[in-house]
Amino acid sequence: INVAGRIGTTGGAMTVTGGSYSSDPTVTSDNSIGTLATIEGYEIGENNGVFSVGEKTYPVQIGETKYETLADAIAAVPSDGTKTTVVVLADCAITGTGVTVAAGQNVVLDLNGCTVTMNTDIAATSQAIRNNGTLEITDTSANADGALIYCSSAPSASFGYSTTAIINYGTLTLTAGTVKNTTVGGASYGIDTYDGTVTVNGGKVECNATAIRVAMFNSGAPVLTVNGGTIVGGGYGVQLFECSKNASGAVTVNGGSVDGATLAFYAYSANNYGDKMNVTVTGGTFGNDVGFTGAMTADHITVSGGNFKNIYSYGDADGFVTGGTFDLSGNAYWGYLTADQFADYDAPWNDMAYWTEQGYILEWSDVYQDYEIYYPAIWDAETLPLAEGFVLTDNGDGTYTYW
Repeated sequence: INVAGRIGTTGGAMTVTGGSYSSDPTVTSDNSIGTLATIEGYEIGENNGVFSVGEKTYPVQIGETKYETLADAIAAVPSDGTKTTVVVLADCAITGTGVTVAAGQNVVLDLNGCTVTMNTDIAATSQAIRNNGTLEITDTSANADGALIYCSSAPSASFGYSTTAIINYGTLTLTAGTVKNTTVGGASYGIDTYDGTVTVNGGKVECNATAIRVAMFNSGAPVLTVNGGTIVGGGYGVQLFECSKNASGAVTVNGGSVDGATLAFYAYSANNYGDKMNVTVTGGTFGNDVGFTGAMTADHITVSGGNFKNIYSYGDADGFVTGGTFDLSGNAYWGYLTADQFADYDAPWNDMAYWTEQGYILEWSDVYQDYEIYYPAIWDAETLPLAEGFVLTDNGDGTYTYW
């Protein structure tokens, strides 16, 4: 029906559930269409001055109940531990300070092939999701290509605060779908866990900086287990980061793929409490080197399988590898000159000219407030921290298998 002019009534009320209009149909005047605003479940859209009326779109659903935002749906999940599936029905956005899964809540977030985004300019610690309870992220769509994508336009250049897709203090499991942080710069993470557990069974975690950080702060005891999936970082794929003698942290990799432009995996101790850190690797593929802080001793590192480029300690840990395949073809690195090695040289730490002549590089350490000296070298099988009593096989293609 095409009508020129206004549609009105001579009494009673009129409701509108469809159609296109040249002006907003909720604007009321005498005998005009004005009751639409009272009809639940319908909304008005506008495109180039043309208004349309249709059923309201709800992007999130629990059971038969639909919600306008992901935050509303999560808030409706009971706090008694009842496992509740929240299904994303359409692409949607997280606003404000993000979404929190509270202690006692047990949420299965089904991305369902949709994209959930959060873009923020908050110049402080922020995250798309903070998990204090139990959260599983999955995707039951045919392609399992749904994603949670976070981006901050205000990261901290001084690393004073973090900008993260998911901060975890509870139990977090990634089964399918993608968790991605596209922030450029600052302390940015795909997943940052300070306590509780993170388990990656599938899906993908991506970040321009560190994809997953296991952060040992205060008295936390974060644990990461990787059984599958893909982890990719523009800096580190996975980082175990010790920053407190009162905290402990553990990483276990049984499968999946871990890669990072700087290192695929890095265990780093800021305060030399390496005895609080534990790493176990039984499998998986590491696309770049695996490095261990000098503060970790061999009794806290177990490597019994996996596919590696190189694996090494920045300290004296040795003999902790009992299995794995290593690709050492054409692989150069900068080794750290230890204090014992330095004692063999008659030159001060900060004699830049001397170390440059030796082909070494000098780099200032903000952590130690002193210079660290690095030297060029080529990895070969003899440099691997291999345990005794096992067989090293040269596969003839630049790779070696230890078993």
